[in-house]
Amino acid sequence: MTHSVVFPVGATRCACLCLAQGAALPRTLHDLDGSIGLTLLHGDLETLALIGTQINSGIISTNNGAALLSQMGGYAPITTTAMPHRLSRKRVNLRVAPNHIVHLARSEVGDNGRLTLVVADDAGVIYHRIEVAEPYDQAVIATLDAAANEKGPFRPIIPTMPPNNIVSLSAVRCARATWDGYDTGQHLNNILADGGKSRSKILPHIGKNKAWPVLVKALKFFMIHLHNSLISYSQNVSGNGLIQSMIVKGGTLRLLDKILMIQNQHHSFAIDLVQVDSVWVTAIGPFHQLEIYAADGRAIAVFGADTKCGIRHWNALLCSLPLAARAF
Repeated sequence: MTHSVVFPVGATRCACLCLAQGAALPRTLHDLDGSIGLTLLHGDLETLALIGTQINSGIISTNNGAALLSQMGGYAPITTTAMPHRLSRKRVNLRVAPNHIVHLARSEVGDNGRLTLVVADDAGVIYHRIEVAEPYDQAVIATLDAAANEKGPFRPIIPTMPPNNIVSLSAVRCARATWDGYDTGQHLNNILADGGKSRSKILPHIGKNKAWPVLVKALKFFMIHLHNSLISYSQNVSGNGLIQSMIVKGGTLRLLDKILMIQNQHHSFAIDLVQVDSVWVTAIGPFHQLEIYAADGRAIAVFGADTKCGIRHWNALLCSLPLAARAF
């Protein structure tokens, strides 16, 4: 049975995305600590990817503030930036950049009986979490060691970002030289490097047959067509140093306050259409994908073909999308 989700008056858009999972969740380490308490943990994204393969019945989600992907189960075998892109149809796919500095933390068991493992960025914003209720899964998370400095409050560090209007010519030249030789995984690595900000700057300079912008308003109708037509494709949502992916087909689609939601028994996807600033079709060898970016250049989501189902049809669908005005 499908349950409706009602957003509270005055709720932030991030809170609305959290509610797509069924309840408002703490968005920062500070909020989580104040809610039920937490312990900072020793480890990195590779540690996360390995521990997640031992979990069987968790609720695993990535929320970058503009898109959310939530699934049930445990991680598929570890996939790092040094490996080809591969997607499991039975487990949760996570691609990680092991060098990224992140904060891992474990919550206390909440009123809902769940223990939570979270990943936060330098500002303390939580963007990935695993919630577990089964005793075995909780025991797996409990094996992670507390960090040496786990005592005391978390101190956020706001990174200094370069101006958004600077395009690196060397990055453009490198992208042009390597574009055709890179596989899908290596192109996703470009997004993992800095959340997609560098990639979004170079896309206009790659070449009109390799990357072209399409009308932002067409995204909603394209997604409605995908689900009404039961077209199988991959959804990818990125966070700081990781991308969560799954192959999806059908589901219940709803539009709530400009947030487009797709749900079924085992997964939820939500995207805030207000935050979508640009949508690009990129041609990577025989595969086309749809890359969605915010105004600051962050990658919101990437849609790709299901390699076992009609790549030519998928490519044709993307090529049929109306061009954005800047493409003429």
